[in-house]
Amino acid sequence: MCYFPRNCFIFYNNRNEIIGFYEVCLECGRMISIPECKVSLKGGLSGIGLKEFERFCTSAGITVQKDEP
Repeated sequence: MCYFPRNCFIFYNNRNEIIGFYEVCLECGRMISIPECKVSLKGGLSGIGLKEFERFCTSAGITVQKDEP
């Protein structure tokens, strides 16, 4: 797996302290999360999950960029 993440989602509490994050590679589907979630423990997103995540990013105006093989 390449693991070249371009997107990271950071979550804050009401005191503006970081309480967690998701870092995602849209090329291989691998992700790291704090706290750990089942997806990151299994090694990453499925093909369908990866496409849904890309669709979410695009709909939110987040640039989705992938290197061409």
